[in-house]
Amino acid sequence: MLGVRLSEELENKIAEHIKKTNITKSQFVKQAISFFLRQQELKNLHDERTAQGLREIKQGYGIPGTVIFEMLNKWNRDE
Repeated sequence: MLGVRLSEELENKIAEHIKKTNITKSQFVKQAISFFLRQQELKNLHDERTAQGLREIKQGYGIPGTVIFEMLNKWNRDE
């Protein structure tokens, strides 16, 4: 069980949405919380992968920027 106090403005927005979508307030809140948690999971995964990539770069892995620019310039000349 969960009890939450919402501002009148937020309550009104939720009421408008549930009228349009024909779902219950409970269904709306469950969907909203699920969506929020999934977004947080994706953000955490992105942050972890970014940190891992930075660690790999510091360890000497990766492709130097100069090599990337050389490849891009070659592709542009080949067209």
